Amino acid sequence: METIFISSPFFFLYNTSMKISLIADPHLNKTIYKGVMDEEFTDIPFRNADLMRSFEFAINKNINEIHPDLIVILGDVYDTPHPLNPIRTFFNSQLRRLSEAHIPVIILVGNHDICSKHHALEPIAALGLKNVKVIATPTLTIFKDKILMLFPYSLEVEKKAITIRDQFHQFVETAHKQIATNSSYENKDLLFFGHFSVSGAIKNAYDDDDINDISGAKEGDSKKMVYHHSDHDISLTDLDTIGASHIFLGDFHRYQKLKCRTTAFYIGSPEKCNFSEKDDKKGFMVYDYVTGTCPTCSFVEYPNCRPMIELKGTYDEMLKDMESYPPSTKTLIKLYFVGNEKELLEYSIKQDDFKKKLQAKFKPLYIFPKQKLIDEEEQKEASLIESDILSKGHIDDNDVRQAAEEAIREKEKDPEEQAILIKMGNEVYEETKQGDV
Repeated sequence: METIFISSPFFFLYNTSMKISLIADPHLNKTIYKGVMDEEFTDIPFRNADLMRSFEFAINKNINEIHPDLIVILGDVYDTPHPLNPIRTFFNSQLRRLSEAHIPVIILVGNHDICSKHHALEPIAALGLKNVKVIATPTLTIFKDKILMLFPYSLEVEKKAITIRDQFHQFVETAHKQIATNSSYENKDLLFFGHFSVSGAIKNAYDDDDINDISGAKEGDSKKMVYHHSDHDISLTDLDTIGASHIFLGDFHRYQKLKCRTTAFYIGSPEKCNFSEKDDKKGFMVYDYVTGTCPTCSFVEYPNCRPMIELKGTYDEMLKDMESYPPSTKTLIKLYFVGNEKELLEYSIKQDDFKKKLQAKFKPLYIFPKQKLIDEEEQKEASLIESDILSKGHIDDNDVRQAAEEAIREKEKDPEEQAILIKMGNEVYEETKQGDV
């Protein structure tokens, strides 16, 4: 575990306040919609330019208005460890601006920044920028009157030499021992900064047939929120073992306060990365502490997110949904048809006229279609099975077998293959039952 000490040119012995700005998951080189170039940065796809503008907004706000004592970037500066030169140059120029403004910066390596051989932030050291530090391994440091625990996504984890949860517990245990035995850590508040998935946090995806491409539920629609669950990831209970007064995390793009005893946040990305984030609030956070008072954590919203609209259902349903949105410009629009064959035919006939209506109201920058054809007979049969189970109040062997057989018939159309798979499924089920006994 590395120990570093970062100084600030504005540090005074009798410091009475501290501001730390938190920025997470910029994903500056995310490669989507590569065929549409930006109007301002003509050699860069427009979505890359969107991500760059949101990051620059955060930097401008900090330099011109917030004047923080420290900025911590919580990982995933890049979407891949091989960013294009114009995007790398942009990020480096923003770091130089912060250095010239005498604002110290700590950057955690994220899982998207790294591969098994290197991470994309290594060249920053060659810039020679004062008070800009990249953290690639778990690190304990002191900044003013705070102890900072810095937990990036490390090369050891990427290489699977250790699990991230094991490395987390090792880091926490080692840090506690060091804090307890070193007088320089006495009477200092502990803050934790990390980049990892927490089991029990809300992912930026929602429960539907295509979890990576479905738009998000609106605030409060808890039935559609997807909570991350993995026995191998750090848990909410694990976070409470840190002993920090505040925990700030990157990785999940949704801004959220976690449900643990410690005050813990995912900061969220500065801009929407895809349609699963279309309704999310985006920006960055400021931790503000004044001696003798309780710290405050304020979210600074980015006001210029790319407008995103998803219209889903039959033609009539999408048309009605479209009318509920206010006009906008340079909008991303997803047309997600869901219906039967008759409704699909109607939609196909009226699609060109529908797109003209969209052009007139939203002046969309990009429209892309998706469709899901509903088999009414299968849907009716599934409803009957569900009703039968509900009426009995339990699931018996026949229910399990029938559900498995229906799933096999849906995926495999060859009758001979169906029979083989059904037979294998029944044999496995019988073996499982015997094992339980």
